[in-house]
Amino acid sequence: MYKQWRSRQLRASGLTINDVQADSDYNLQVHDEAFYCSAALRGFLGFGEAYAGGAWECRRPVSYTHLTLP
Repeated sequence: MYKQWRSRQLRASGLTINDVQADSDYNLQVHDEAFYCSAALRGFLGFGEAYAGGAWECRRPVSYTHLTLP
């Protein structure tokens, strides 16, 4: 449930998740499925904590988070 919700949210912003064919600095690679729950329940704090814990990565994480901030 959280995975689908967060994926829809990010796609609406023009960002991709786990797209192996995307050659974008903003293609989020999720390594731990717990990321979706953390981001959904804790918002941007959970998003950042998941990054610090290695749950996700992308080429330009700072730019990525600037694109996703409200």
